[in-house]
Amino acid sequence: MKELATKLNYITERYLDIIGIIFIVVNFIIWDLNTITLRDTQFSLYYLALYFVLVGIIINIKKLNILEYLSEIILFTLLFFVLVYNSYQINMSFHGTYVDMGLRSRELIKLVFPSLFLILLLYRYINPKAFIIGLVLTTGIILFYNIVAIYGKLAKMETLFQLPLLLNNRSQSLLDNPNALGEYAYLGCVFLFILAIISKRLSIKIITLALIPIMLGGLVLSGSRTALLMVISFYVLLLLYYPYYNRQFKNLLIISFLLILGFVLVDYTFHLNFIKEQLRLSEALSGRDKIWKVMMTVINENWLYGVGYNNSTFVFNESGEFSTLTSPHNLYLAVLMEMGIIPFILMVTFFIGLILSNQKLIILNKGNHKTMY
Repeated sequence: MKELATKLNYITERYLDIIGIIFIVVNFIIWDLNTITLRDTQFSLYYLALYFVLVGIIINIKKLNILEYLSEIILFTLLFFVLVYNSYQINMSFHGTYVDMGLRSRELIKLVFPSLFLILLLYRYINPKAFIIGLVLTTGIILFYNIVAIYGKLAKMETLFQLPLLLNNRSQSLLDNPNALGEYAYLGCVFLFILAIISKRLSIKIITLALIPIMLGGLVLSGSRTALLMVISFYVLLLLYYPYYNRQFKNLLIISFLLILGFVLVDYTFHLNFIKEQLRLSEALSGRDKIWKVMMTVINENWLYGVGYNNSTFVFNESGEFSTLTSPHNLYLAVLMEMGIIPFILMVTFFIGLILSNQKLIILNKGNHKTMY
């Protein structure tokens, strides 16, 4: 019986690990790949994957220690009920017609939050090695997207596999918009840094970091200034914690900094203007200042309850200020506009708590590569 129980325990744990790997890989394929088939089935695939996650959580229920993450559970549960309550208070007027904006918001909230809890539990309890495998596979997918973008630029190709590689002279690779490529490139840089940190062999560290220029090349070709800002912020954050790294990682940071500086100097010295042209640095905010101005007006009128979860695009469309559908382009303003002041405070508190706890881990475990990961 003990042998059977041991085998069953092994199977249930491996099931959770396999589902964790598949889930993270699937999410980097179904949402932004530029195919009609995926756009029509992406939600079905997502919820199918969630059902498998639910099965994994249920069969491993005895191993879950809910009290270990009680503060997070309380915060997200409170956020859920506040958003549901707010949704009953949202009734907006568009051109003299009153619309119950809370109904759609409630439906989405009831779908999103159970999914969020499942995902949080999944990645709390899968084996770290399984998570790393998922990270490696995901990084490979992102690397492929960026290689396609660079190859398309060098070969002057506009389509590949019958998919457009360019949108408004900006590379989008096989994805549905250039900003998605930029965001994936940023995540690729972060994932490669993590893999470099946790790798014990120097050769793997060097190979991993050598792939970062490919990610940066895709980012530049995407013309995504938001992604560029995120990369700069991430790099500045790495430098702020420089004293707490081991000598090997310090040397890798210095080398990477010199390589980036060298690329910028070559571009400036020889008047290549590659960075300026690809990232559209001569342009202003591409109309985002207008979007944010409208958002501030909406926030001023709906600061307590918001306009409803994921309703911002609908509000922009009905405002008459924009000729095409647009999005907030600012997560914090979007949270405040859609959810209201109390959920906004809860979310910001959660992010600050994560930053402080991670900072404590880094400082107290100086040079510990696992802690840094």
